[in-house]
Amino acid sequence: MKITENRWDSAKSFFKTYDNFLLLLLFILISLVEFSIIIYTNAEWARDILKKIFLNADGSFNLTTITAVIAIITLIVNTYLTSRKYKADLISTSRISWLNTVRNLSAEIISSSSNIATLVNTLVSNYKDIEKIKSGEKNFNYDSKEQGLKKIDIHNENLALGINKNRSILLEKTNLFKLYFGDNTENNKVVNESEGIMELSNDLIRLYLSFSDGSPAIKASELLVEVEEKLDIGETLLDQFSNSCRNYYKEVWDKAKAGK
Repeated sequence: MKITENRWDSAKSFFKTYDNFLLLLLFILISLVEFSIIIYTNAEWARDILKKIFLNADGSFNLTTITAVIAIITLIVNTYLTSRKYKADLISTSRISWLNTVRNLSAEIISSSSNIATLVNTLVSNYKDIEKIKSGEKNFNYDSKEQGLKKIDIHNENLALGINKNRSILLEKTNLFKLYFGDNTENNKVVNESEGIMELSNDLIRLYLSFSDGSPAIKASELLVEVEEKLDIGETLLDQFSNSCRNYYKEVWDKAKAGK
């Protein structure tokens, strides 16, 4: 009697350690399997084996055996759940790392392209001021025409350096950005929008270069109109790219939280 009580105490202690509902389901499953074999098979050896495993000599249930079987099944289930959780955590960590990288790249694409647009617009506006100084229309409070032209030229040189620097950044980040996306419809949409921003920035640079190299075919005021048209298009492209990235990143973040 004391041995039976010890076994029962051991069983109760075991049940407190694991999820009761899961263990109950496992016990029911084992019982159903045992019952099905006994009922639907005529094999005496199967009945004998089941009796020896689950029953004592007096016909009562062998709690130690039942507990051990449940423990083994629970171990298998826990191993599977742990493996699945590890895989989910690994996927989640990878997604978050990917997300942080492409988010920074997209931010730099937007920033460098915006800088190029501002710098080109300022530079072309300076060309317009140069025309006014040369024609005597306005001196912009400079002591002399030569002083005004020299200061604007120095300013334009610095602007050109800034344009080249930002173009290098934009080219690098756009190419890196593409590498993080596979070939499918949703990914290609975001990649194509980043390339569209790169192409527009190159168009802006070509406009100012066409004016600064040699004798311009058009006046700076006319060139400025073309630049402003490009800037309007650029704002639309940046809005589209920003919205696409935001929606895409939200989907990735939701998947990362779910471990998918």
